[in-house]
Amino acid sequence: MNLHTIKETIISYNPWTNVYGLARSIIGLAMLLTLIFNSTNTLMIMPENVCNLTVPTAFCLVSDTGITFELVRYVFIIILLLVVIGWRPRITGILHFYIAYSLHGNAILIDGGEHIASVITFWLIPITLCDSRKWHWEKVNVIDKKYISKKLIPLIFFKFIEIQVAIIYINAAIARLNNPEWVDGTALYYFLTDTLLGYPTYQAWILEPLLTSNIVAILTWGTTIIEFILFAGFFASQKNKIYILTAGIILHLGIALVIGIVTFSMVMIGSLILYLYPKQKHIEVNSIPFLKGGLTKRLIKRYDY
Repeated sequence: MNLHTIKETIISYNPWTNVYGLARSIIGLAMLLTLIFNSTNTLMIMPENVCNLTVPTAFCLVSDTGITFELVRYVFIIILLLVVIGWRPRITGILHFYIAYSLHGNAILIDGGEHIASVITFWLIPITLCDSRKWHWEKVNVIDKKYISKKLIPLIFFKFIEIQVAIIYINAAIARLNNPEWVDGTALYYFLTDTLLGYPTYQAWILEPLLTSNIVAILTWGTTIIEFILFAGFFASQKNKIYILTAGIILHLGIALVIGIVTFSMVMIGSLILYLYPKQKHIEVNSIPFLKGGLTKRLIKRYDY
């Protein structure tokens, strides 16, 4: 591949679809739900533990000013609402990361999703800074040489995100192989029957027979195998990536349903979309029955500011 071919590939590349917008909205919604349904007391915000960081979190900045943590939470909720509806990614991209960074740095009672969200939203910053759209749901198809740098940056940083997500899954899979319970196939039994993290009682009628039979070994090893497959998705063809994406979404929906860590699963699903779904393939929302008739376009035009 010569330099001319590379240049033409970059020029024809179009990252400005609603694909990464959908992923941003899902990740933002996970954080939004966390903040809506949990006060800062519930999340156990403790800034004194991390206020020596080079970049202070929002809670560190206000800890000695008289501004309450609850007020910070309300501001975060407003910003995350803007992220979820897709308003001006260039403005909300950095703010989205800073919220994730602040929650990960200060909140004690979190499920791990905030850590991953802070990493993914960090990699998204250069992409959002190149995104001049008013709404991240719009499709802008610009084939122009003067936009080459604005396309090269998303191309590079989307690849960084893909590498990051692949590393998350291979680390998780390898870590399981170092645990005797995961190797002998009993880990899910111990995990799901735990009084703190286990399944809710109303699911006992279906899960208890599975966990007390040989099927538990299949389910346990199946989880590890899916994580290896998700890592392998980095090298897969685009056709196979869609199948792998589907498997990953099903895995995390199952985690949300059985274990109840919904926001973590939402962050991972958003990350999987960035990892495996083709960024240039605009999702045609009008093919969804209740959105037919250009509802989304009408809403964008109505609130186009």
